[in-house]
Amino acid sequence: MAVRRSKREHEASLLSYSYGRIILKNIFTVFNLICFLIAVPLLLVGSYKNLLYLGTVFCNIVIGIFQECRAKRTIEKLSLQIEPKVDVEIDGEFVELAADKVQCNDRCRFQSGKQVAVDCRIISGAVEVNESLLTGESVPVIKERGELLMAGSIIISGRCYATAECVGRDCYLRRIEQAVKQYKAPVSRLMRDLRRISIATGVSILPIGVLLMITEYKAFGMFDAVVHASAAMLSVMPIGLMLLASVSLAVGVIRLSKRGALARDLYCIEALARVNVLCVDKTGTLTNGNLSIRAASSICGETLTELTEADKEMLCNFVLAMPKDNVTAKALAEHFNCEATSEPLSIIPFSSARKCTQMEFSNGTYTLGAPDWVLPSCPEWLRSIIDDIALSGCRVLMFAKDESPLALIALTDTIRDSVPDTLGYFQNEGVKICLISGDHEKTVQAIAKSLGLYGKVCDCTALNTASDFENAVKGDLLFARVTPDKKASLVAALQNSGLYVAMVGDGVNDLPALKQADCAIAMASGADAPKQVSQLVLMDDNFDTLPQILLEGRRIVNNIKRSSQLFLKKSIFSLCIAIIMLIFTTPYPFENIQWTLIGMFTVGIPAFFLALEPNNLRFSGHFIRDVVSEALPGALVNLLFVLLAQYALPPLGFTELQTQTVVIYLTALVGLAVLLRCCLPLNRLRSALLITMSTLMIGSLLLLKTLLGIQIPDLRCLIVIVPLAAAAPFLLLLLSKVISRVKKPLDSQLSL
Repeated sequence: MAVRRSKREHEASLLSYSYGRIILKNIFTVFNLICFLIAVPLLLVGSYKNLLYLGTVFCNIVIGIFQECRAKRTIEKLSLQIEPKVDVEIDGEFVELAADKVQCNDRCRFQSGKQVAVDCRIISGAVEVNESLLTGESVPVIKERGELLMAGSIIISGRCYATAECVGRDCYLRRIEQAVKQYKAPVSRLMRDLRRISIATGVSILPIGVLLMITEYKAFGMFDAVVHASAAMLSVMPIGLMLLASVSLAVGVIRLSKRGALARDLYCIEALARVNVLCVDKTGTLTNGNLSIRAASSICGETLTELTEADKEMLCNFVLAMPKDNVTAKALAEHFNCEATSEPLSIIPFSSARKCTQMEFSNGTYTLGAPDWVLPSCPEWLRSIIDDIALSGCRVLMFAKDESPLALIALTDTIRDSVPDTLGYFQNEGVKICLISGDHEKTVQAIAKSLGLYGKVCDCTALNTASDFENAVKGDLLFARVTPDKKASLVAALQNSGLYVAMVGDGVNDLPALKQADCAIAMASGADAPKQVSQLVLMDDNFDTLPQILLEGRRIVNNIKRSSQLFLKKSIFSLCIAIIMLIFTTPYPFENIQWTLIGMFTVGIPAFFLALEPNNLRFSGHFIRDVVSEALPGALVNLLFVLLAQYALPPLGFTELQTQTVVIYLTALVGLAVLLRCCLPLNRLRSALLITMSTLMIGSLLLLKTLLGIQIPDLRCLIVIVPLAAAAPFLLLLLSKVISRVKKPLDSQLSL
C-alpha cells in the first residue's frame, strides 16, 4: 500500500503552525505569564477589583488566536493552488496530481521549471537538476536514465520520465526534516524591535517591582504593597503591543489575499514597507509571456534572405526535438510545425546558464540560442544586423551548424498593460526600478524606453567580481545578458550598497536572485520552483497588484510605529514614577483598576483602530529610536503633573482623596492629549475616535468614582486640573521640538 505524502510545510510560514500551536503560542507568552503570576497575590489579599485587567489579557488572547487562525486558513486555501504538482500517467494520459496523491511505481513526467515532489528513478530522458535545497550545492548536475531524482530537487532544463519509488514521509527530503526538525523563523525587524522593547521593560520592572513591594510592605502593610507593586509592574509592561503587531500583520495577509496576492507568512508583509529598489525580470514578469516569431531569415554571404528550405527543414527537426518546457520553445514549435525528417543523436538541453540548446545530428552539430553564446566570435557585419533587430525590441536567436551561422530568428513579446503605470508609480514613491534581462543590451534598451526607464544599459558579461557588481549598481539600473548567478550578484550588490531589495520573477533562472532578495515575489503562472521560494505570489499575475502590496506594508509598519508611542508613553512614565516613589518611600499613586481603565481608552482601543487605518507614507527612520523619542514628551508631561500633584497639593490642604482624584484625572487627560497628537492631522474617523474615547474616559471617571477610589472633582480640584490639562498639548509640542532637535544629529550619524 502506498504511503500518502503529507502537505508540504512552508518554512517560516503560518502553514508550519498547527491550530493547536497557534493557540498555545498566544496563551503561553512571557507577558501572560507575568500577568497571571501578579494575579495570585492580588487574590490572596482580596483585592478583587484590581483583577479586572485579566479581562484585557483574555481578550488579547482570543483576538490573537482568531486573527492568526483566520490568516492561516486564508494562506492554506491559496497555497493549494501553487503547491508542487506531479504529472502522473493514468490510463495512458498524464494527469496533474498533488504530491500526496502519488503512489509508488507511478510513472511521472518532469520538465524544466518543475520541482520534484517525490523520490523517483529516471527511465528515459535526461534533465539538469539543482539540488541545493538538499545538498547546499548550487552547481547543477545532469541526471540520466537509471539515476535517482530526489524530492526537493528543481528541474532546470530538459525532460524525463521516471518511476516513483518513495512517496510521502519516505522521501529523502522528509527523512531529513524528521531527523533535524528545525524551524527557522523569518527575519522581522519590526518584531525584533518590539521584542527588544518588551524585554527591556520586563527586565527593568521586575527588580523595581520587588523592591517596591518590600518597601511598601515595611511602610504601609501587605495590602498596599501588593496592590501598588502589581500596578507598577503591569503599567510598565506594554501589554497588547505584540498582539497589535500580530493582528495587524494577520489582517494584512487577509487583505492581500482579496487583492490576489498570497503572503506566505505574516512577516513578509513588513518587508514591503522597507523596499527601496524593485528588481524585475523582463520575460514573463514585465511581459505576458506570449512570444511570437516576427521573422526567420537565412544568412547568405553578408545579408539576410528568406529562409531556405534546407535551413527550414533542419530548424523543424531541431525544434520538434526540443522539450516544450518554456515559452520560447512553444513559440518555435508553433511556427516550425512541419514533420521531422531526422532525429538527433544526442541533446544538450537549454539552460539559463548556457542560453542555448545543442543537438547532434548525423550531418553535424547544431546550436540554437543567444547569438553571443552560439557564436562568441561573431563577425562585425553580422553583429550590426543583430543589433538593428534588437533595437526594435525583438529577442534574437541564432541557428548555427558547428561554428557556421545559418539563420536568425526574431521573437517579440508583449508588455503587460499595467506595467508602465505600475513602474511609474513605484518611481514616484521613491522606489528605484532595476530591470534585469538575459537579452541583448539593445533589446533591453528598447524595452526600457517603452517602459519609461532611461539610462545606459550595462552588459553583465563583463562583470565578474563583487567590486564589478557594486560599481555597476551605482549607475543606471538597467542590465542585459544576465545569467542566473549574476542576477543574484546584482541583488547582493544592491543590498551591500544599503538598499532593501524586492525581486519579482517567474522562472527557474530567477531562483538565485529570489533567494538573495529581502522580499521575493513570484508570478503564479510561472514555474513551480520560484513560487516555493518566494514570500509573495501574485495569484492572478496582475502586475498592478504590486502597488497595493507596497501600500499594505507601509500601512502596517507606519501604523504600528504610530500606535507604539501610546504604549511606550505609559511604560516610560510608569517606570519613572515607580523609581521616584521607591527612592522617596512614597506610596505608588495608582492601582490596577485605574490603569486598566485609563489604558483601555487612551491606549488599547485607540491603538487597534489607528493600526488598521490607511497610511501610505514612506517608511523611514529607526523604529526603536523614533518610537521612544515620540513617547518621551507624553511621559515627561505626565510625570511632571503627577509629581506636582503628589508633592505640592497635600501641603496646600488637599485631602488624600482630592490628591488621588487630581492624579487620575491628569493622567487620563494627558493620555488623551497624546492620543490627539497621534491622530493629527484629524480626519472624520480620527475625530470620531478621539471624541468617543474622551467621552468614555470622562464618563467612566465620573460614573465609576467609587470603584476607582476617587471623587467627582470639586472646585479646588478643577482649579488644578483645568489649567494643567489645557497646558498639556502645548507642553507636548514644546518637548517634541526639543527632543527632535536633540535627535536630529543622531539620525544623521546612524544608518536607517
